[in-house]
Amino acid sequence: ICTSLYLNVNMCTSLYLNVYMCTSLYLNENMCTSLYLNVYIALFKCVHHSI
Repeated sequence: ICTSLYLNVNMCTSLYLNVYMCTSLYLNENMCTSLYLNVYIALFKCVHHSI
């Protein structure tokens, strides 16, 4: 699970870097931000569980 979440973060990062290409991506940036926060929380829980 952690690995797939990490890959999602990478996809989110690349999307964020490409936001300037199109104004319609601004909405995707907002979705990406919430996704990143959710992934961060999920990773934190995953690490916390492994301890």
